[in-house]
Amino acid sequence: VNPHTHQLKLCDFGSAKVL
Repeated sequence: VNPHTHQLKLCDFGSAKVL
């Protein structure tokens, strides 16, 4: 798993959690 993709997914997950 690429670290960049993982970071992007993590950011998306965080954004969704905030919303």
